[in-house]
Amino acid sequence: MNRCHAVIGGLVIVLVLSLMLAPSQPAAATPKPQAPIPFEDRSDPVLLIQSYYNAIVLRDYARAYGYWDSAPQGQTLTQFSAGFAQTTDVWVVVSTLIREGVAAGTTYDAVPTLLIASQTNGTVKAYVGCFTAKVSRVETTTDTNVADNPWSLANETSGFEEIALEDVDVNLMRTSCNPPALGDLVVDSRESPIWLLRSYFNAVHLKDYARAYNYWSSPPNGLSFNQFVQGYANTTDIFVALLLGIQYDGAAGSTFVSMPTILIGTEKNATPQRYYGCYVARSSNVGSGPTPPPPFWSFYSASIKVAPDDATDIELLTTPCEL
Repeated sequence: MNRCHAVIGGLVIVLVLSLMLAPSQPAAATPKPQAPIPFEDRSDPVLLIQSYYNAIVLRDYARAYGYWDSAPQGQTLTQFSAGFAQTTDVWVVVSTLIREGVAAGTTYDAVPTLLIASQTNGTVKAYVGCFTAKVSRVETTTDTNVADNPWSLANETSGFEEIALEDVDVNLMRTSCNPPALGDLVVDSRESPIWLLRSYFNAVHLKDYARAYNYWSSPPNGLSFNQFVQGYANTTDIFVALLLGIQYDGAAGSTFVSMPTILIGTEKNATPQRYYGCYVARSSNVGSGPTPPPPFWSFYSASIKVAPDDATDIELLTTPCEL
């Protein structure tokens, strides 16, 4: 296995150059600049990654630096900040092929990640790799509510490689974290909109269609359960890529989140097909007791289309949601 070193911002990272070759893609388009507002949520590893790059784009380097479990590559805050001084924007894409592990009371999640970073000189660079996040679940006399412990980025086990912009392909994330074979792994969580999305396609993969159907707050597109099952009858694999930058929008006692997504679906005796669009998740803020209910997300709506053959993954992910 070949290894080399490169710099993303000020963080020197080990690059693993053994990723699976991606199918050819049309020439990549440069994504438009984002206009982020402050976002901080460390309740799951994916939202932690979004928070991290939100802080970097907003030049809140102290906040970004504080998300690491230790000084990244031994850098001081000043060195870390200088490394990102030329970064003006970062588009962050993750896959739901998250590898989980537990050791000594700490949970580790490895998240496949694709980055598209804009620089002050107008250049745009792309990277693919893996973030590992960790959270302690060890109860102590001073930490009794371990379920609410914040996630941190694990310094020693996160790494990326630079790729050409024209080679940007979400399929590269299939192997960027050495994901485990899906097998019979069950993921069933509604604690965040991203975990809902992951749980949904896990249920489809396991052909647990009743669980998948019940993640919807109402029948999807008006389909009966039998119609829903028939729609996935020949599906053998679905790969999911999600553009981060989600924001919580409130209305009438509910919170809504839109999730721009690329799906690569494979059916029996057929070539993979790309789809794109948005899933909208909803959580009720209204409870019957004196305290608000815990987050309990369900799908509210979705708009998924067949991707044009000449569209790049960047174009698909940055297409505004049409719901």
